[in-house]
Amino acid sequence: MLSILTAVINKEINPSFAKLRVFLESEYLLKTRSEIGVTTLPGGIEFYQACLKWHLSTHATPQEVHQTGLKEVTRLQE
Repeated sequence: MLSILTAVINKEINPSFAKLRVFLESEYLLKTRSEIGVTTLPGGIEFYQACLKWHLSTHATPQEVHQTGLKEVTRLQE
């Protein structure tokens, strides 16, 4: 059974991952933005604040939401 699994991995799975790696490196990553996060886009800060208001029903700033999250992590870890 193990030899069958090894054969499938070597014949099917590994080549598929190799193709995926080539695609990611040669096509996909070349077309991505150099900066991350919606706030790096034009109007991104306002969009992010609107998303917070919609999803959290709050007028808290992104910084306040972040601080709340940090406090919760600390509380849960304790």
